[in-house]
Amino acid sequence: MRLFLDGCEAAGESGSLLFLDVVAAFASLLRKIVFQVDDGDEAWLFKLKEQGFQEADISSIYEHLTNILWISKKEGGYYANHSTALVLQFYTNTLFSYENCAGVSTSCRGSAAGTPLANIMYGLAMSKILKLLQESINKDGIVSEISAPSGKCNMVMASFHDDLVIPITSLACNIVNHTSSAVATSVYVFNSFGLQLNFSNNKSEAIVAFNGIGANNARIALMLSKSQVPVTNLNGEVIHIRFVNL
Repeated sequence: MRLFLDGCEAAGESGSLLFLDVVAAFASLLRKIVFQVDDGDEAWLFKLKEQGFQEADISSIYEHLTNILWISKKEGGYYANHSTALVLQFYTNTLFSYENCAGVSTSCRGSAAGTPLANIMYGLAMSKILKLLQESINKDGIVSEISAPSGKCNMVMASFHDDLVIPITSLACNIVNHTSSAVATSVYVFNSFGLQLNFSNNKSEAIVAFNGIGANNARIALMLSKSQVPVTNLNGEVIHIRFVNL
């Protein structure tokens, strides 16, 4: 991502990096899909469906977990419930530490951030959300590609827990509008899964680089808007996204 805007400049194309901050993504998403061991598979699969996951997504998550053979092995036989096997595998003892105070405790219930089961469930669930987001942005005609001597180079979004960055390319006259459209789509997709984006200062914002034909006019237009662009999301709510001009 650090080289993306440099690539846009070299190609003479305008581009932006849209940074999105998901409010308490790890805790919020896991609270809604984490399952009690005694509930069985049906309970947590139903929780995934309650949060907006499609049948194909749920089947993919279930197939991934059940195909990990080592979680179902047991001396002298097999566990009937793969989730029980996974919990027993990882949660006999759980290590944790506080700032300036380290310790060990026995995990009784729940799924804490940083523990293996939580990371697996979060990664699987969030990947489905990001896939839907990418498909929705593509359907809106928003592209992320840079011209190179060998042809078009496609860029993809990057995510680390509750932070997400989306690269976008367009003509100088359209780059701000395309970025704003991506904001509206992102809000709708994350809201459909019960997640909120944080538009406070220094949270969700965009970096834009104007290059090519019309770059000066687009730069002036953004400056006149005080780099704050209102965005009406698909739910009819108006939010403001801050642009930082390189």
